[in-house]
Amino acid sequence: MDISRRTFTLAGLAATALAGCGGGSSSNTNLRLLNTNVSSPNALSLEVNGTVISSGVAFGQAGSYVSVGTDTNTVRVLDQNGTAIYSSSFSLSGSSGPYTLVVAGFSGATHTTTLTENQSSAASSRAYLRILDQCPDADDIDIYMLGDGETLSSATPLVSLSSITLAGYYTLNSGTYTLVVTGAGSRDDVRLTQSGITLASTSVQTLVLSSAAGGVLVDATVVLQQSTVTSYRNTQSRLRVVSALPSQAVASASVTSSGSAISLLSSLVSPAIGTYSLVASGSLPVSLTLNGTTTSQTVALTAGNDYTLLVYGDPASPQTTLLTDSNRLPTSSTTANVRLYHACGTSTAATALSIGYVPIVSGVTLGSSGLGVLSNTPYSSTQLTVSGGVSYSASDIAVASNGLYSMFIMGSTTSPVGQLYRER
Repeated sequence: MDISRRTFTLAGLAATALAGCGGGSSSNTNLRLLNTNVSSPNALSLEVNGTVISSGVAFGQAGSYVSVGTDTNTVRVLDQNGTAIYSSSFSLSGSSGPYTLVVAGFSGATHTTTLTENQSSAASSRAYLRILDQCPDADDIDIYMLGDGETLSSATPLVSLSSITLAGYYTLNSGTYTLVVTGAGSRDDVRLTQSGITLASTSVQTLVLSSAAGGVLVDATVVLQQSTVTSYRNTQSRLRVVSALPSQAVASASVTSSGSAISLLSSLVSPAIGTYSLVASGSLPVSLTLNGTTTSQTVALTAGNDYTLLVYGDPASPQTTLLTDSNRLPTSSTTANVRLYHACGTSTAATALSIGYVPIVSGVTLGSSGLGVLSNTPYSSTQLTVSGGVSYSASDIAVASNGLYSMFIMGSTTSPVGQLYRER
């Protein structure tokens, strides 16, 4: 694959860079809205100076261009209930337009970038591609564009990005590529694989990467300059098994995905926490072996989500529950997200979690989980307490800032086993 990097002056790319700019002429330019906000799949609207100029923009779609003034505009993005999820005032340069306002993120954590769309065409048999990373919950990522015959194992990333970042244009040979996004420095940590990305001769395109529902996997949208957009939703999920049975129960688990068996636990003595595996979404058969006895069940997975299959209770007749996990990172650098999984014993009484004597989450019943936020991190050499249906405590606990933790309470009610596990 022949790749070269070109650097252009990217004036007015990020909405934050435009905010507060005044002046400008009284001429007009064109602006449209692109919806990549995973919490707003139905419709977003774009309001400028109190007037809705574009509405009904569904996820992965862009509204029509609308003429707006280049003087300072008050811009708001509204959800389907008319609530503003983004608001700012900025001016636009007529010479850099038209523009696409990209809205990404989740409810309560919206990210926006304003793309200029005035780049001259690439040469014949070439294409320009720039990349916008709008997925901070995915953390640092590597982006590969694989041509014919190229494999991920031997490829070099086109670019490595820390969100929220807009990379300049790259010059690639025109043709059809497979897009692969991985965690930074780890080809095994695949976040998205999408074949059939066409870069036509002379085209100018922007690849927008946004967080999928679980926070770790990634969706993609390709924007053809001043033209169409194409959405590529992630078709995979992540699944793990946690065997929280009392000690000495030997557990194995596997899932059949796309015709192949994937091991989720391999003859581990309970309690045991498996790692997430990338699997197809949809209905998948899971095989669970406990002390030599095998049972099967089907799990239903929604694309883009992360899941934990909890195994708990009496080893002679264990229970299982499939839980949807939010693995998003905190929105503040001085907080940590902490989740409690209650999979201990058979008591149905709800449990609560506190760290450093600060309540984090409560009301977590057997076979469920709850997510809370711990403020004023980091914590070191502090106390962790689980109370209610299960009594458990641990000292000398450390919680770093900007991390995601899971507290598993497992085993039996009389002999609970706790594990504070840093997910990210």
